[in-house]
Amino acid sequence: MNLILGISFSIFVHLIMMLAIYFIPPDFFPRTNESNSKLIVEKLSPLDIELIDAKDTQQIVRSAPAPESQLDKTSKEKARFLSADTQRVLLETKAKLTGQTSNNFSTPKYQQEIISKKLAKIQKELNAIKTFSADPNEAELYTMGGKKKSDYKPLELYPHQKYGASTLGESVPEDISVGDFTALNTDQFQFYTFYARIEDLVRFRWESKIREAIDVLNRQQVLKNMGKSEWISQVEFLIDAKGFLRKAIIVRESGVSRFDQSAILAFEDAKIFPNPPKEMLKSDGFIHLRYSFHVNYSPTYTAQ
Repeated sequence: MNLILGISFSIFVHLIMMLAIYFIPPDFFPRTNESNSKLIVEKLSPLDIELIDAKDTQQIVRSAPAPESQLDKTSKEKARFLSADTQRVLLETKAKLTGQTSNNFSTPKYQQEIISKKLAKIQKELNAIKTFSADPNEAELYTMGGKKKSDYKPLELYPHQKYGASTLGESVPEDISVGDFTALNTDQFQFYTFYARIEDLVRFRWESKIREAIDVLNRQQVLKNMGKSEWISQVEFLIDAKGFLRKAIIVRESGVSRFDQSAILAFEDAKIFPNPPKEMLKSDGFIHLRYSFHVNYSPTYTAQ
């Protein structure tokens, strides 16, 4: 009898607890950690999209200084882009390879030959070094031509630039021709460093999640989208004054929900974006960042 009463009482207590949890509003409980608040994701109705004249807007792009020979110091042409510095170029070009925007200039073959000959000459002179000094306690090394060993700095013969292929991480207008590097007309953007920090925190996460999304695309989805090679997701993110991500608004769906979610999850994983500029806060207390995510995917087979 006591066992039955005990079981009945236990069931009654658990039932009361479940009802209490169900009916008590979430706001009743205090928040102990601001960063643990749930991200709100909304889809913006097409009727609410405001069309903005592209002529009056400037796209923010990663800094990619063009070669000195390509700079146009007399141009007064209006820039379509914002970046770390003001720059005008003779011809706007974009790198052919994708990746985080970076200009890497390969050394032309004729320059490599000149450098090799100079280095060979230096090595020959160094091999002929002899000791010459009136005071043996302060001996200095000299070559047959009278140069000191300290005069040789072979590394200074190399141009001060990075080597390898240039890459472009932004989607820029089609009228910009493809080249060996990226050269764009840009105006200096006051809050460029904040945008650069966001890209550093988000880009790798987004690329990883896109790869995961592609890996799970089923054969039916691939066949359905055979004639399509680019998917574009536009998402607006709201960040509060402390740098915490508070809301994501899907402005434009790509047609593949996993691609849309990859962008949101990349920002959500980053969680906080340090030192947000107070000047970027809108009247609602949030910084509004709108991003356009482009996925270029061309499957090599439709069935296997």
